Amino acid sequence: QVLTQEESTDASCWGGLLKGSMGSCTPGFVHGKGHFKNKLCPACRRDGLCIPSTRVRAIPGHMRTAFSNSSGQGLWSTIRDFQVAFRVINQTLSCHGPWLVVFRGTPVPPLTSWEIMPPGWDSGESVKLKVAKGTLVPACSLEGVGEAECTRASLSPQGSHE
Repeated sequence: QVLTQEESTDASCWGGLLKGSMGSCTPGFVHGKGHFKNKLCPACRRDGLCIPSTRVRAIPGHMRTAFSNSSGQGLWSTIRDFQVAFRVINQTLSCHGPWLVVFRGTPVPPLTSWEIMPPGWDSGESVKLKVAKGTLVPACSLEGVGEAECTRASLSPQGSHE
């Protein structure tokens, strides 16, 4: 699901925009300036985001230069050749694992190969993200996340993302 222009405003919670629904966002939230975390409402910062697996890919190292977040004020960036809106996450220096890209909708641009998601990051239905390290990161990549929780996620059936 992708929000229509009328449903999303420049002041909307970026978590809701990424999820495609403001339904679980803090009512009346207007995002702040500066740090990434200020762009997400208290509910999204507390509970994290579940993004459909069909919209999340791990970026191969050699493709990192093709994907970068815009330096403007908005959430979404685009690649000229594809005209598909996206947000790069798990990309700051203190993040672990591959950079991820969340596409605004589907289908995602066809690449010959996407990186394989580390175990536990993709449940087969969604990728659970938390605000940390100046970006969004997979919940299973954070210290203190129970190994059993990540193992359960990695044992779920996963579809091919190529």
